[in-house]
Amino acid sequence: MPRNGYFSPCGMANLPHGEAGEYRTDRLTGEAIRLIDARDSSRPFFLNPA
Repeated sequence: MPRNGYFSPCGMANLPHGEAGEYRTDRLTGEAIRLIDARDSSRPFFLNPA
């Protein structure tokens, strides 16, 4: 179990707070999709969820 739970605010320094009660897994998935959509598609990338 994550130290600060599964729901916002989750206390991750590199992940600003979302809506109260937002599920952490949904937020991280949304952020990953945002990064993939915004990337330069001519360059390879590696996304590590750790």
